[in-house]
Amino acid sequence: MKLLRLILAPLCLIATASAQDVPPTTDTLPPPPWLNRAPDMSHWIITYDGGSPSGSSETHSGPKAIEVIKSGKTMLEQTTNQDGSVSVVWRKDGYAFIKSPGGNQWTLQLVGDARDPFNKPDYTHTDFAGFDWIAEKNFVGINLVKGDKCLVFRDKVFPLSDVELNTLQLVATFNRDKGPFDLNAHMVDAEADIDLKTLLPISLKVGNSTRVFTYQAPPETSLDLPQDAQDAFTNYLKSLAPQQKN
Repeated sequence: MKLLRLILAPLCLIATASAQDVPPTTDTLPPPPWLNRAPDMSHWIITYDGGSPSGSSETHSGPKAIEVIKSGKTMLEQTTNQDGSVSVVWRKDGYAFIKSPGGNQWTLQLVGDARDPFNKPDYTHTDFAGFDWIAEKNFVGINLVKGDKCLVFRDKVFPLSDVELNTLQLVATFNRDKGPFDLNAHMVDAEADIDLKTLLPISLKVGNSTRVFTYQAPPETSLDLPQDAQDAFTNYLKSLAPQQKN
């Protein structure tokens, strides 16, 4: 798909420099919302850089990039992993369609609360993970970066998922000699830069990790599930029919 010159121009992408490098031009926060959902026909890429969102010195083990194509309620996510492999997930009607490594079978997952708000949007209320914390109290100004105005929010956040939190609490239980579990020890600095005109994210820094959002030309036609995925979905719904009658 031909790349569109970004509406958002270089959009705060000065070598992933944060907006804190530029003095605020104003401190007036417009009324909410401060983050929009992507338009129904959209295409964007999230590029990951740096270390762990938890703020530790460990090497970043998450994705290198995630490409998202949105067509109404149908979405295609293509994740480039650190080893160069690509994972493909289709999303439609509240389900995630994941193809097996062998490429001959689809797994359907009913998507609920992701419980990992910094890494996995559940798409029920937002298309972008990691921004739930932005609020009037942590707004620091509207900064000019390469001529584009960005809303800038900064705060201390807790970036771990429920699974990671439960693991830490379990470890602390078995290591009581090291003292009680300290939630504050896992808080990290966060900064969100959001384009003032579109209210779409430009960059997000959490701990030692930085994400940069770039926007491509939207799809020209509506997305359709691959036929074998649609067949698997149809068969799955048929299998539920007898249960629903009972």
